[in-house]
Amino acid sequence: MYTVAKRFLEDGHVAEEIISDVFLKLWQRLESFPNENTAFTFVNTSVKNACLNHLRNKRRKQQKVQDLIYLLERDDAAAVAAQELRSEILSFIMVEVDNLTPRQKEIFFLAYVEGLSNEDISIRLVISNQSVRNEKYRLIKALKAGILRRGIPPGSY
Repeated sequence: MYTVAKRFLEDGHVAEEIISDVFLKLWQRLESFPNENTAFTFVNTSVKNACLNHLRNKRRKQQKVQDLIYLLERDDAAAVAAQELRSEILSFIMVEVDNLTPRQKEIFFLAYVEGLSNEDISIRLVISNQSVRNEKYRLIKALKAGILRRGIPPGSY
């Protein structure tokens, strides 16, 4: 039995485990076998089936690992591409910020770099809240137009 299992599996330790499990099952069911031939057939069939099940499970595990590696590589490639696009867009935005008026630059940095609210910006610059909203609208419109001129499609920024 061991030789058959080892030939199937090419792993002596696993073959030993399978043989032990099969003989344990045989011992637990010994009363149900009318003669030695049926017990022998049970052992042969059980060893063969257990080896096939082990190989099938091993193949499934290997396939799962290969699938996971593929997904991780694909996700890594997509993440790198997305990061490259974000970096490129950010550099375009910074170039376009230089083309804004001094007031728009100031509002841009207060709003998007320092994270101030429209109300806080209006207090700091001593202008109305509506003026802040109007300038933000104009500067965003100018930035979008500049990015579009550089060939970056809408929706990717």
